[in-house]
Amino acid sequence: MEIDATLNALNEHTQNKFGFNLKAAHLSGETCTLEISYKDGSILDKQARNDCSIFILKNLPAGYVYNIKFIKNYISEESVREGTEKFLNKNYPAFVFKVLWLKEENGVNIVKLSANFRLKSYAQNKNILGELEKHLNEEFAAPFSAEIDYEEDSQEEIIAPEEVEIEERVVHEIKVKETTILFGEKITGPAGYIRDQKNNVGHDAVLCGTVSFVKIGDVKSKNKEGAEPKEGENTYTRKYLKFNLTDFSGTISCIYFATKSTTQQLEKVADNSTIIARGTIEESGFNAGLTLRIKSLSFCILPDNFKEEKVYKKEPEHYKYCTPEPYVSKTQVDLFSVLSGGEEEVAPYLKNHDVVVFDFETTGLSATDCFIIEIGAVKIRNGKIIESFETFVNPEKHIDDESTLIHGITDQDVAGAPTYPGALADFYKFTRNSTLVAYNIAFDYSFLSSYGEKAGYKFDNEQIDALKLATRNVHGVKNYKLKTVADHLGVLLDNAHRAVYDAIATAEVFIKLAKYIHEDGTV
Repeated sequence: MEIDATLNALNEHTQNKFGFNLKAAHLSGETCTLEISYKDGSILDKQARNDCSIFILKNLPAGYVYNIKFIKNYISEESVREGTEKFLNKNYPAFVFKVLWLKEENGVNIVKLSANFRLKSYAQNKNILGELEKHLNEEFAAPFSAEIDYEEDSQEEIIAPEEVEIEERVVHEIKVKETTILFGEKITGPAGYIRDQKNNVGHDAVLCGTVSFVKIGDVKSKNKEGAEPKEGENTYTRKYLKFNLTDFSGTISCIYFATKSTTQQLEKVADNSTIIARGTIEESGFNAGLTLRIKSLSFCILPDNFKEEKVYKKEPEHYKYCTPEPYVSKTQVDLFSVLSGGEEEVAPYLKNHDVVVFDFETTGLSATDCFIIEIGAVKIRNGKIIESFETFVNPEKHIDDESTLIHGITDQDVAGAPTYPGALADFYKFTRNSTLVAYNIAFDYSFLSSYGEKAGYKFDNEQIDALKLATRNVHGVKNYKLKTVADHLGVLLDNAHRAVYDAIATAEVFIKLAKYIHEDGTV
């Protein structure tokens, strides 16, 4: 039985009273020294040491002389700090942190860290807290819990997390022509979209469109108590105008209560009239819809191209969920370059263009009913990969087992990740002023374009298909799968079907083939 299995059996035998764990093993000739830790707070007396030593020796392979040392894992702030820093610096070098303090509550040792809020997405994607807790539990044979306080930068230009969370509001406008006042004041400025008025209840709005279902009726005045007038009370009848107003974004009910001076004007409003109106948005008590209570109305000519004008969001000032990381690779200088005493000349296209090579992992093949669950990308500048961009994307739906078999991504992986609007906002910033490249770009771009539109971003970059570049310039291969082409060109592809690794391999293939690209980007 191997030492780990032996210690597991010993822990079970002792009801995990001591939490035995292998701290170190040294082999010198035929002597094997085992340093076995046990948890702080437990007492391993002489008899217990002998019993545990005998149990271990009975289960270890014969042929060696074993020297067994039992070492108590003293839990102190110094030892935990040292263990935490060593583990995180080795496994997550990009995670910059401080150990604030250690305290014990209800038998659990709590480690408190601090880090910049920009690293929050990175920590969640890498499950840093979970991995640290697992390591400390094993290292000290005691229960640990880890927490992170995220702090904003002290510089003024860095936006606080609360401010970053505010969704950018897109203002939609319609500019009409040749207005003619029917009643009320002259309406200046553009109209809004009817669709956008659901959050405008109680506020004034200007809307335009085509009139339908016109109705002119009478309403009797009410007494001071707001009831129908009693017999003998003074009454009068007031005209009202009611109709539906439709633009390309929706339909809203409109109502206007005439005065003595405007009663005669109501007949001029008919089905198919095109108007612009100002009034207050109110909730209808009858059907829970919205009503525009009109104050001013003018006839107008609607724009010639009366359809929705898509307004896109601007590039975010700061990364919110995923901050690109510097990329360092020993493989970017190949063996030929080393032997020849220099690097290959950078292709002209790469001298003049920044390139972002990207890859998506998705839940299926159709952008209409499948979801992005991982984005991996790298940026190439002057022929070198300089940055990487990597994040899971939470689809807010279950990832089926069939998809997981392909890419290995589970619901647990994406649980703490941003949804597509946040992830694509950061990716939009990463791709600005760069050519987009992917292997069979039509597939990945179909998702990027579709979900980008939904998130309010237009990815209008120039595009190059690395697959097309390979099929035209790589010869003597049995097929043009990325793995096949990468092997042929001496590019290592690890962890295929994981976004960032596919993006790195595609980037290295692209760099090798970029000499075939014309200055205008054609291949």
